[in-house]
Amino acid sequence: MRVQLKRSKMLSNGKALEPNAENMEQGELALNYNSKDPALFIKQSDNSVVRVGDILRNLEETTLNAETDFVIIQRDDKFYKVKASDLIG
Repeated sequence: MRVQLKRSKMLSNGKALEPNAENMEQGELALNYNSKDPALFIKQSDNSVVRVGDILRNLEETTLNAETDFVIIQRDDKFYKVKASDLIG
């Protein structure tokens, strides 16, 4: 069995295009896999969709947004969920 997320590679002004809330269930994840700005989104209990983390190609390219609670970092073929506060020194 395979888990499939909603997924897209569309960009808007160079940023991952946020999924449409009407097409998602609360708590559902959506993935934008465009190599220019990969991102993970979730639909919250108030029906808004938020970007919850960045999928980065490698640790050397780590950049954080002050509004990001955590990031997902890819190193080789593995993904790591890391608290943003642990990366900010």
